[in-house]
Amino acid sequence: MLHTGTRALSQKSVSRGRFTVFLCVAAATVVLAVALLSARVVPSTTPAPAPSEPRVSINAIFSQLNPGNPFYERFANVLASPLVDGISTALNWAMVDHGPGDSGGQYQWRTFDNGIERFIRAGKKVNLLVQPISYGSNNSATPSYVMNDQNLVTVSCEGGPGGVAYSNFPVVYEKGFKDRHKAFIKEVIQHYANNPHIGYIRFGLSVGNEIFPQCARQEAERSGLNIPQWRDRVWLPYHKEMMEYEKSLNPTMQIESPMTPFGGEPIWTDTEAKNAAAVGFGFGLQGLQANDIAHYPHCTGDWCNLFEKYAGQVPMLQLSTLGPSDPSGSCEPPACSPGQRATGALPALLEFAIKHHANTFELYPQDVLIALDPKHPQYKTYHSAYAGAIAAARRPE
Repeated sequence: MLHTGTRALSQKSVSRGRFTVFLCVAAATVVLAVALLSARVVPSTTPAPAPSEPRVSINAIFSQLNPGNPFYERFANVLASPLVDGISTALNWAMVDHGPGDSGGQYQWRTFDNGIERFIRAGKKVNLLVQPISYGSNNSATPSYVMNDQNLVTVSCEGGPGGVAYSNFPVVYEKGFKDRHKAFIKEVIQHYANNPHIGYIRFGLSVGNEIFPQCARQEAERSGLNIPQWRDRVWLPYHKEMMEYEKSLNPTMQIESPMTPFGGEPIWTDTEAKNAAAVGFGFGLQGLQANDIAHYPHCTGDWCNLFEKYAGQVPMLQLSTLGPSDPSGSCEPPACSPGQRATGALPALLEFAIKHHANTFELYPQDVLIALDPKHPQYKTYHSAYAGAIAAARRPE
């Protein structure tokens, strides 16, 4: 599972022309045909080929950086590259929602919109990865007025992303959290309605921009249920409710549903994909890794089978890698993290995923910098392989 502590420096218009066929029909008038024949010129009946469009969308995960950030200038190489179609960036709920009594108004967009303006000026689509709860033990994503509500239902649990403990973790399907979260989702969709610069939006429904059932055991016990009962009676119906709510807002941009595996059981992601497809949304998984190739068709979260099932039926099938990739394909901790080792090398992952119908990718900043930034320490060794793999992914055979 990806975590935006690292993920969005943490955060589909998808390539909507993926299956577009350009047709060009030439016709000549009788007068012109006679003139050409008299001049003994035989006109070509084959139209000039139209410029090929990318069938796959490549998006770099990056945050809105200030010019003083050391990565600001280095990321210019990414923004200038035609190999990158969009930027996927985190939008924390609390950054915009300042509460109903704030003197500047409840929803304040200026800071965030200024932050993504650089991406727009570079001609990139901006994909919003909306986070209601932060990854990590310090929850800065949920607005303080929500967390300070004495009636807010919370639980505490350990073993979250990175092994951290979560205290006062909001129970997202309870009214005190869910109703306010829905109001923010509505605000986001309305604020960016008909904005041609917005590609797609993925609304996180639990921690980060995913739907991982973070404190499943504690929440199930609180409900007097075991985990399978809670999954079927509470959690998966909550996902369905949120998909239908987002659809009811008539979004003008593409919406991507998150799906997150839990306990190695495919029923979680299978149901989440079904819920998304039922309302015409795309869906995706943030966990592409080397074992997906080795264990095919038993891929993480059952994504291989789900992409096969829904290919051509939903507008986007999105993947992110488990973590930053390992260009060598053979690194060992502590030289690289366990997540990096499990992810493996990017080129093989892209090739495999495209063969199995993925049409939208989110790549970690480390990986796009290896491909595109001459200052990256691994650029010299792996630039050709990484840039070549991205180019091949955008226009597969």
